[in-house]
This record gives sequence, structure tokens and C-alpha cells, in this order.
Amino acid sequence: MENRYGGDSFGLRRRRGVLPKAIKYLLIANVALFAADWIATYFASHGVFSPVYWWLFDPRQGALPLHPNINPELARTYGFLKPWQLVTYMFVHGSIGHVGINMFMLWMFGVEVEERWGTRHFTTYYFLCGIGGAVLQILVPMLRGTAPVTVVGASGAVAGALLAYGLMFPNRRLVLFPIFIPIPAKWFVVIYVAVELFRGLRGGTGIAHFAHLGGMLFGYLYIRHQQRKRRFLRF
Repeated sequence: MENRYGGDSFGLRRRRGVLPKAIKYLLIANVALFAADWIATYFASHGVFSPVYWWLFDPRQGALPLHPNINPELARTYGFLKPWQLVTYMFVHGSIGHVGINMFMLWMFGVEVEERWGTRHFTTYYFLCGIGGAVLQILVPMLRGTAPVTVVGASGAVAGALLAYGLMFPNRRLVLFPIFIPIPAKWFVVIYVAVELFRGLRGGTGIAHFAHLGGMLFGYLYIRHQQRKRRFLRF
């Protein structure tokens, strides 16, 4: 697991400052859709363009809904899960901070992964992690009999990118907020998983922690499967 850029710290290693294709388009799409959502929400609140808002940006259409067996009242509001929501929820964010943090982490961890794997394989991996995160976030509350949360954001897919980065550069040092002490990427991943699992099991945060864990789980299974089957993933 070499470091092609030299050294073992996260630093100046972007080649010519050019973003790889998938990262570039994902950043553009997420920011553009967040801005469009904000504008559509504003006009919808004033009774303008409400049909467009309802079909494209209403949380009932773009985010994963609650399961009817767990919370019938909210299920009547949000309806049943629609197949496209397993993808569209990744492009719906709740705030500027939400989309900003996700896009920063996608840039931070995804660029070198895409450069190493190629655009096609990285894109497949990204969406698989996002869909896997949605699946786990739906299943866990159903199995535990607890109230779930509506799922929005690219965090599950981004968590998958973090996992791939940690496997690819295990000894590269990262700064863990809010400690600000450089630690190897492999331990960054371990701490991230532990915190997400603890907070997910404890509940009450209003955050889809199992979507993050699901993204990493499905990402890991995908990597292991492809390494055994085709061995195209270079580390």
C-alpha cells in the first residue's frame, strides 16, 4: 500500500490541481441541487412553482421515508419507499453545513481513490455505498423496533470513500476533529466506526448513523468481492 505522492501525511499532493471527473461532477451536482432546493423551497413557500417543488425537492419525494409498521402517523405523511429514493436521497441536504462537510470529505478522501481506481469503478463504488447506507438505515430500526429518522445526504457514500482511503493509505496521518492530533488513517476509520456505532445504538441524535455504517459495510464487501473476482482495485 504505497504512497505515490511521497511521505505519510495529508498535504500538497493534488496533481496539477485538476479534479478527477466523478468527484468534479458529484461536487457540482450536490451543490447545484442544494441551491436549487433552497430556491424551490423559497418559491414554494410563496405558492409559486409548487408542483415542481413537490416532485423534485419535497422531502417526501427526495428522502427516505419512515416505515409504516414503526410509525404509522409519519408513514401516512411520507408514504412508502419509492425505488428512486435510494439514489435521490444522496443529493438532498438539510443545511449549508451539511452539504459543505460532506463535499469537503468527498474531496479530501475521494480524489486519490478515484485517481487510483478510475472514474468508472469509483462511481460504481460511490453509489453502491450510498444505496447500501440507505438499506442498512431502513433495516436496523425495523429489526430493533425503534423509531427511524428520515435519511438525507451523501454521508453514506462519503463514508465509503473514507473507508477506501483508509485501506489505501493506512499510515497516512489525518487530523481528527476536535482533538487536532495527527493519527494514521486506519485508526481514523476505526474511531469513526466506533463513534457511529455507539451513537447509532444509543439513538436520540436525529442522525442516520447506520447509513454511514452501511456505506462502509457495503463498500468493504464490494472491495473484497472485486479483489477476489477481478483484482482491479489497486492499493
